Amino acid sequence: MAANKKLTSLIKGRKVKAVRQTGAVLLLDFDDGSTMQIKLLEATSSVMVRDKKKVLEYVD
Repeated sequence: MAANKKLTSLIKGRKVKAVRQTGAVLLLDFDDGSTMQIKLLEATSSVMVRDKKKVLEYVD
């Protein structure tokens, strides 16, 4: 799957502290105290987060 360029530019350089999911809403908590809300197509959609070296940090 290709990277989502719109999302990549929003999170580039930021560190994800926590990931939470409630139904079809995914919340990314960043180390600067901000939170990003992402609406998923389905509650069972999966998420993968990789660091700048392409190392997998989180998968759900």
